[in-house]
Amino acid sequence: MIIGCTGNYRKEEFYPILQKVHTILGNENIEFLISSDLEKNIEFNIPGDYIIMDFLELVDKCDILFAIGGDGTILSTVRRLERNMIPIMGIHIGGLGFLSECTEKNLTKSI
Repeated sequence: MIIGCTGNYRKEEFYPILQKVHTILGNENIEFLISSDLEKNIEFNIPGDYIIMDFLELVDKCDILFAIGGDGTILSTVRRLERNMIPIMGIHIGGLGFLSECTEKNLTKSI
C-alpha cells in the first residue's frame, strides 16, 4: 500500500502530526509520499527520509490520500484531485470540524 499526504502546511500543528503519521507508517513498512506543497514553507527543515513529489504525481501513485488540516483542507484536496478519485482520510487539526473524525488523539487507531 502507498499512502500520500497533503495538508495545510501553514498551520503550526501540521508538522507534529505529519511526523507522527510518517513514523506510524514507517513502522508498518508502508510507503508514504508527501506533496511538494510542503516545500513552500522555508521555515521547515524537511527530513531526508521524506519522499516528496508533485501533488498530481503523488495522486497517481497512492492508494489513499491523507489531508491534514481542517474542513477547508479536505475540500481543497478533493478539488485538486481533478478526475483522480481516490479515498481521502481527513486528519483534523484546529477547532471545530465537520468532515473528519480523525484527530491527533485517535490517529494511530484511525490509521
